[in-house]
Amino acid sequence: MQLVKFTIKTLPMVFIVAGGLSLVFAQNLAPISSYPAPPTLEDVLITPSSRELHPAYFLYPTKVIQATPPYRIIAQWNDISDKFLNRQHSHLVYLGKNNRLSNQSETRDTPGTALRRQETKLILFLADKWHFAAYCTYANERLRFFNAASKPVKEFLFPQDASYLTIPPKAAFDKNGKHLVFFLNLAHGMEDNDYPDLFFFLGTGTRLWQYRLPFQQVESLGIANKGQFIIISGSFVSKGDLLTPYQTLLLDSSAKIQGSFPFAFRQYDFNADDSFLALADNYSVRLINLFKKAPVFSQTVGAEARVITSCRFVAGDNIAIITGVAGFKDELKIYNDPEIIIFNSVRQKMAQTRFERDYTIKGELVVSASGEQFGLALQDRFLVFQVNN
Repeated sequence: MQLVKFTIKTLPMVFIVAGGLSLVFAQNLAPISSYPAPPTLEDVLITPSSRELHPAYFLYPTKVIQATPPYRIIAQWNDISDKFLNRQHSHLVYLGKNNRLSNQSETRDTPGTALRRQETKLILFLADKWHFAAYCTYANERLRFFNAASKPVKEFLFPQDASYLTIPPKAAFDKNGKHLVFFLNLAHGMEDNDYPDLFFFLGTGTRLWQYRLPFQQVESLGIANKGQFIIISGSFVSKGDLLTPYQTLLLDSSAKIQGSFPFAFRQYDFNADDSFLALADNYSVRLINLFKKAPVFSQTVGAEARVITSCRFVAGDNIAIITGVAGFKDELKIYNDPEIIIFNSVRQKMAQTRFERDYTIKGELVVSASGEQFGLALQDRFLVFQVNN
């Protein structure tokens, strides 16, 4: 595979700081490696490595291919229920037409996970370590836990009221797969429950607690790397049954509220030691100090059709953000002119670059375990960047 190397240029940026003007040099960020791909690249599966990102497979809307010429097809489908990537992009699972789960990280069918035909919708939550939980909706409302051998180990039944079937559950594993936070709208009337519930499980399927949220609707949720913090955003119910603006709650691992913030989030990331939290909505990113339970800064980076598609910590406490102009290409949702911006923990812009006339389908950052490298899939190549502390 041919790797294309790039140099880094620097441009001066002026910032207003306490005490006057400070001249800071922001990198015009350029990739250290570029992996060419056939058109309409959607995402990548990477070979796990602590420091470097190496794509193993390229993911497309209807197939998976090797990431090296001649780009041999590993799997292909005309109609699948869904496909799922874990946060580290090391595992891909898709539900095929035969209603079996396939583990594309090892190019094999996952044993023991055949689904009954009436389970018409499947939602998967993948841990970075190879085990996962599956939630089946519409016909058999149940949450199933699977071990590293892909064998089911535990399940919970959640009969649903028809009025809630359009509200999908949300869940997230912590970094080591030891805990799962799970949100679900329970059936109205079964437990006199008008509001959604939050569940906290061990990765093995043991339920630790259930917490009734003070929200009428939920936007997003997330969990810290070690599972000690949970974040969830939604709208509170106020007098007259009117929704208040979105709020984000910070809970600890025993379901005690540790903080509340007057905004919602769509993207999130915790830094390596869970001392900082980055939250992003469509247009702004916010840094939260988890020791003080207080915001550090808020920065607007999008407007109108240009929205944030991803935010991740890289190289310590630096925040990398992807934005793009939402649009469509042949009925496929894309983000045009994607841009990468990196801020440090005191809101200085450390790097910025825009890929004009390019687009990205997912707009998701892929970050190495060390945080020193991150990648972005454009329509015809996967770019890898290096960021040092």
